[in-house]
Amino acid sequence: MLNPGRTAERRLLRAARITLRRGDVVRGATSGGGGYGTPAERDPAAVEADVANGDVSEEAAAREYGASSV
Repeated sequence: MLNPGRTAERRLLRAARITLRRGDVVRGATSGGGGYGTPAERDPAAVEADVANGDVSEEAAAREYGASSV
């Protein structure tokens, strides 16, 4: 959002190229990445893929998802 709460407020696209002026305010919001659902119910193949991709360690997969062998 460019200049939130002002008369010049403008919603920006994700890949927008804009020129900022002195006094402009840019506000960005992102998700928290917390996920949803019960970790133990996650598809074991998806957990294995996460480990293989380096997104989560084997130890974390066992601890967080209850994965027995990855």
